[in-house]
Amino acid sequence: MMQAHAIPQTAYKTPQPGAKPMLQRKVKLGSANDPLEHEADRAAAEVVSGASVSKLSRSVSLAQRKCSACEDEERHAIRRKCAHCEAEDAMLRRKGGSAARQSSVDNAATAVRSGGTPLTPQQRSYFEPRFGHDFSEVRLHRGEAAERAADGIGAKAYTLGSSIAFGRGESGNALLAHELAHVVQQSGRTIRRQPAGLVPVDTSGGGSTAFLNTVSGAPTLQPDGTFTGSVRRQEIAPATATQAQMTISDETVNVIYDPKNCVVRLPFRINFVAAPSSGTAGICSSGGAGPAPLVSPARLAEIANEVVETAQDGLNGWFKLRVSGCKNPCAGRDIPIRVEVSQTPTNPDVTINVVNRGGRADAGTICAPDFNPGTTVHEGGHQRLGVGDEYRETNAAYRARTPAWARDERVRTDFTRMGSQHTYGRLAAFHERHFQFAQVFVQAALGASCKVDLARARGLPVEARFTLGVGGFSGNLGQGYTLEAGVDAALPFDTNRRFNLEAGLHALYLRAPEKNRDALLFGARLGLSAQTHPSSWGAKVGVFAGVGGIVWPDKEAYGEVGARIGIFDDMRKGRRVGLELDAALGKAFSDDADKLHFARIGLNFVYSR
Repeated sequence: MMQAHAIPQTAYKTPQPGAKPMLQRKVKLGSANDPLEHEADRAAAEVVSGASVSKLSRSVSLAQRKCSACEDEERHAIRRKCAHCEAEDAMLRRKGGSAARQSSVDNAATAVRSGGTPLTPQQRSYFEPRFGHDFSEVRLHRGEAAERAADGIGAKAYTLGSSIAFGRGESGNALLAHELAHVVQQSGRTIRRQPAGLVPVDTSGGGSTAFLNTVSGAPTLQPDGTFTGSVRRQEIAPATATQAQMTISDETVNVIYDPKNCVVRLPFRINFVAAPSSGTAGICSSGGAGPAPLVSPARLAEIANEVVETAQDGLNGWFKLRVSGCKNPCAGRDIPIRVEVSQTPTNPDVTINVVNRGGRADAGTICAPDFNPGTTVHEGGHQRLGVGDEYRETNAAYRARTPAWARDERVRTDFTRMGSQHTYGRLAAFHERHFQFAQVFVQAALGASCKVDLARARGLPVEARFTLGVGGFSGNLGQGYTLEAGVDAALPFDTNRRFNLEAGLHALYLRAPEKNRDALLFGARLGLSAQTHPSSWGAKVGVFAGVGGIVWPDKEAYGEVGARIGIFDDMRKGRRVGLELDAALGKAFSDDADKLHFARIGLNFVYSR
C-alpha cells in the first residue's frame, strides 16, 4: 500500500504575477521495505480481527529531517500496497529509468488531487474507534483514473495524504485498514478516549454491588453493515469485615448493532426439551423421587409458545439509546434495544428442560405443573441480559451451596424484574443497570467522537389505588358522617416509587341526620405523596386538591384541599393494603355564605396494585 505525506495546496497554486516562483514539491514513491509498510500490515491485521491498533508511528518528512528552512524542498512519499513490489519497481525502471518512474508517481498524485468519496458512516464508526483517529477528511478514489494510476506504480492501492486510491478490482476491509494506517502515520490528530469499564457502585434500590461491563468481543463490521460482538457482564460484591470481594455474576451477552436501521438487536433463540428431571438438586423436586414421565408434545408446544410470547413482550420496550456529538446517521434518533425471541432446535442460545414435576424452577428448567409465565421474563433477564438475581435468597441450603447467593449486597428493592417475581407483580420493571451493556457496546462501536446515552423508553408501571372510607364533618349542613370512594393512579417520580403524583376520581357523600340534610359531591383529585420503604411495610404522607361538582342539593362547582397520613403492609404479588387518615376543607365556588362548606376527617381503607 502506498502512503504519502499530505500535499499542501500551495504545491499546485499558480504563481501570481511578479511573485517569486514557487517550488512544487515532488512526490516520492515509498519503499516496499519501509518499516511503515510493515507497521501498516500489523495494524490492518489487528483492526480486521476486531482489536484496536496498539501503536502507529508518525512519519517525518525528508525536509524536516534535513532542516527547518527547507520546507519547499520536501519530498512526499506515496505508500503503496502491491503483491510483488520489488518486481514492480524493476519493471518501472526498465520502462525508462527515473524520469518515467517519476512520471508515473506524478500521475498517481494527480489522480487523487480532487474528488473522491468519504468513508461511509458504517466504515467510520468501525475504523475510527480502532485507530483512535478522525477519518472525516479521508477520500476514496475509484474508477478509471485511479485504477490507471495504481497500475502505473504497480500498486493494488496507494495512499497520498488523506486520499486513498484503489486498483482495478481491489477492495476489502484488510486493504482499506492498511491504507488508513498510512493516513494515521502522517497525522498527529488523534482522538483520546477512555475505555468503558467499571460503573460506579449502583446503590439504587438499596444494593451495594458494582457492575463491570467489558467489551469482550470487539464490535466487528459484517458484510451486511452490522456490528457484532459481545459484552462481558460482571457484578461484584464488595469486601466486608467477614467476606472477601466476590464476583457474584459473570455472563457474556452477544450484541448486534445495526447502524443502517438504527437498532440494537439481541437474538434470543430457545430450544425446549421434555426431560425426566432437571439434573439439579432442589429444582423441580416436588411430587416424588426418580424420573418423571415426560410432558406430552402438545403441552411442551403450549409452554414453549407461551414462553416465547411472554419473553418477547416482557423484555422489550424498556430502554433506548441516543447518539449525539458527532455526524452519524443515527444521531438524534431513538435506537431501540430489541430482544428477538424465537424457538429453534438449531444452534440455540439456551436449551430449557421442561420437567413434568412441580417445585422451584431455574433459568434452564421449567416445572410444568407449576409453570408461571411471570417467571419467564425474570429468567430471560438472566439468559439474555446477563444479569443476576436481585432478591434475598432465604433457602439456607441454597445459600450454603452457592456462596454468591448469600451475598445480600445484591438485593434491590426498586421493584426490579430481577427481584422476586412473587413480590412486585405488574409493578416490576427493568432499570438502567440491566441494559447498560448495550450502551457500552455501541459506544465502543462508534468511538469517543460520539456520545451514547441510555434512556428509558417507557414510563414505570402506574400503580392503581382504590379507596373506601368513612368519617365525620361539620359545616353549613350541620354535623354528620361522610362516606368516600375513589380510584387513583400513582405515577412514580423515581424507580423506588418513594415519591408519586396521584390523580383520580372521588365521590363524597355528606349526611347530617339531625337536620336531615345531605350532599353528594363528585370530582377529580390531584395529589403528591411520599413513602418510606415502598416495596415493604412503611408509612406515607401526602397532600391533595380536588375540584368537581355538587350533584345535590345544588348543582354547583366546589373545591377542596387536604392532607393525609397512613401506613401500608408488605407488597405481595404486586398488591398491598393500607390505612390512611385524611383531613380536608371544602367549599362551593360561591360567595353566598349559605352555600356548601365543610371541614371533614376520615379513615380510609386503601387497596393498591
